[in-house]
Amino acid sequence: MTGLRRRGGRAIALVAVAMLAAAPTAQTAPSKRDRPCAVPASVENLPGGTPAYNITVSAERTSCAVALKVTQAFHRCRGEGHSQCRRKVLGRWSCAARKIPGASLGLPVVLFGTFVCTADDQAVHGGYQENTPRCLGAASRDPLRRCANPTSTVTPDLDEVEAHALDDGSAGCDPIAALGACVFGVSERRATRRFALIGDSHTFHWRAALALVSQVEKWRGYTVAAGGCFFSAVTSAFADFCDQYYQTVLVWLRDHPKVDTVFMSSNADTPVAVPAGETYESFKFAGFSEAFAALPPSVKHLVVLRDTPASSQATFDCMARAEAAHERPGTACPLARSVALRDDLAVDTVKQLGNPRYQSIDLTDYFCGPRDCYPVIAGVRVNADIFGHLTATYMRTLGPYLLREIRRLQAGW
Repeated sequence: MTGLRRRGGRAIALVAVAMLAAAPTAQTAPSKRDRPCAVPASVENLPGGTPAYNITVSAERTSCAVALKVTQAFHRCRGEGHSQCRRKVLGRWSCAARKIPGASLGLPVVLFGTFVCTADDQAVHGGYQENTPRCLGAASRDPLRRCANPTSTVTPDLDEVEAHALDDGSAGCDPIAALGACVFGVSERRATRRFALIGDSHTFHWRAALALVSQVEKWRGYTVAAGGCFFSAVTSAFADFCDQYYQTVLVWLRDHPKVDTVFMSSNADTPVAVPAGETYESFKFAGFSEAFAALPPSVKHLVVLRDTPASSQATFDCMARAEAAHERPGTACPLARSVALRDDLAVDTVKQLGNPRYQSIDLTDYFCGPRDCYPVIAGVRVNADIFGHLTATYMRTLGPYLLREIRRLQAGW
């Protein structure tokens, strides 16, 4: 495969914010104890010289409404050039921040920060993930805060991608910790929710984004996936061994009743042998519908993650030529949206069923514009290969936005 070599610097990997405070849950009444606060999307991406995703806020002896106002004031202070904001905000609140150097995490940049603001016996604590370098990867497509990254450097380089085509260091997943699945996220003792990630090889890259969700929300995740096998009652029409995978997933979920949420993704291009008298769409719809209904009652929520854009060999070849010509491969080598995106019939099934137990998340706009999808976005390679697998580096930059959408769904749970 002809490919691209990055210019300068190590691959930049965003990692889950394990060291930050506990996950937010909706609280508003004053309390004498520290309590987590829900962070709405309007507050999450706060003002500052560099975007900061404020993923944890807690209030001590005050209300969450006050805590969020103090948090916004703290980030405005940062945006005025006071990166640690060691001064008063909102009149009487004194703030101070600490950045956690990326070098201490094995990373070349500062990624994380914590802060505390106090007024008399009241306190607001928070943790945030900084988008450094500025506007890296998916951050450039955040609809709440547009930014531009003019870099022509591409990371990870092709050798790194080809060495880890399916996992790309996606997220640590321990195959020993749980029989029949690998596990990631927080420990069993700390977990507030347990979820499963099921489907074919297109689920693997989602684990990189869900790793951040797991750490911030204190969730424990299990990957129960098989390359080539999507979760459907008609997978045997694709391959006989996939029916065994389908049955295995159902048995595993029944045996693990603490798992109350399932995330599912699959290659929208996976073909099936359609019986006479059926259409491709109706046959796949029936398979997904039956599979969804077969989930055990312990699974309260099924969230289908819309399949991500495909690529092509021509795109990879174009990227190599663009680099040689010192052009930006992301804009020089787009793939038409109509080609890169296929109808995801699992998402369509969720919409047609209209059952509140089944929901979907579509993050296509973080990969594509109105007409084109891009192989490199703000310095980060998106596509790992021509089979629809994406780099974990890009998916890590997508983590805050997946978290945002999950929290939007949680508001109705």
